[in-house]
Amino acid sequence: MHNLQLPVDKAAEDDAIAIACTSTPGRIDLLAELLPADFTGERQKIWEAVAVLHDGGDAVTTDTVAHEVGWERRKMRQLVLDASPLSAPNTIKRITDASGRRSAMFAAETLLTNAADRELSLADSLDLAQSLLAEAVPSLTKPVPDYDEWAANVSMEYDWVIPSLIERKERVIVVASEGIGKSFFLRQVAMMASAGIQFRTERRIEPIRSLVVDAENSDRQIVRNAEQMRSMCVKHGSWNSSLFGVVPTSHIDLHKRKDRSEIEGYLRSFRPDLLVIGPLYKIFARGNRDYDVAASLACEILDDWRNRFGVAMMIEHHAPKGLGGKRDLDPFGSSVWLRWPEVGLTISRDQNDPTGRMFELGRFRPDREPREWPSTIMRGRRDAWPWHTLPDDEQKNPARRDQNDSF
Repeated sequence: MHNLQLPVDKAAEDDAIAIACTSTPGRIDLLAELLPADFTGERQKIWEAVAVLHDGGDAVTTDTVAHEVGWERRKMRQLVLDASPLSAPNTIKRITDASGRRSAMFAAETLLTNAADRELSLADSLDLAQSLLAEAVPSLTKPVPDYDEWAANVSMEYDWVIPSLIERKERVIVVASEGIGKSFFLRQVAMMASAGIQFRTERRIEPIRSLVVDAENSDRQIVRNAEQMRSMCVKHGSWNSSLFGVVPTSHIDLHKRKDRSEIEGYLRSFRPDLLVIGPLYKIFARGNRDYDVAASLACEILDDWRNRFGVAMMIEHHAPKGLGGKRDLDPFGSSVWLRWPEVGLTISRDQNDPTGRMFELGRFRPDREPREWPSTIMRGRRDAWPWHTLPDDEQKNPARRDQNDSF
């Protein structure tokens, strides 16, 4: 037994390191499945560094990993260059197979040693071997935690980014047809929150850090359209321009590592509480991918950002073209977008409003937990908020709305 060679797949370990340093989606898959203990020698330390950098929201590159483990950058770059990874699933299978076999061999050797020890009971020897095998192959046994012990450690406090509207790490998708004012709406919610104002009630809240990544409007359009909101924030809130950031970008595909890294750089430096981004079709190029495949890849990237940076998200999306002039307000493309967010908002014109200024704020899916978004929003005057809400009684009783409020 002592003469048996331990199974080690260094090539697969190098492939995993190469994937982690060059691919965010691949890195997510690998980190979900591989532990430092699955690696051998100095590669174990390298994988620990990858996990530390990733969990801390820092860039995972050959240079940052080399710095973390104290290697020369040239040495780490050469390791990645010499690797030839096929795919993350294949690499995971090879590494976990070798790691599991090493653990099984250790369990077997421990059983032989303990079984030969007459001072140790046979029952104790078998229990220890069973425990070691369970660690080697976790699927052999997985105890269910005591519910009360588990529940006692779960915080029931809401971690609001905007009280009653959006919690930390929550995902909100806003769908409407062209020209309704989705970008205005999203930008106003974020700008008000950064000035310490809650959108629905206009009450004062703790100011937050908001980052808007706008892939549709030009610099001039953004500034022109935001000036009215900014003036209102200065007048009614605690405006601090350092808490509100805008990144205009007309050419971006977050499926590409270069573009992804650019936005991650902003997230890393600005550390927003709320990220407003979109529209979806402008930030994720579908190419020749199936709609569901493209959407699933996009969700992986956005979920990775939520977990790494602790950010809530409001995402702009378009409605599909309708038939006979009527628009379906489900998200365009894959049904993944129906299932993915915690809140799915729709904006549509109130067909019973003769002024054309009233809009219904509906849902394309039920909230996972109830959120207090208004049911009606209204275009404001030129010297007021671009969008404003109505008192609760007027939300429920359209007849009481002030139809004489000029635009």
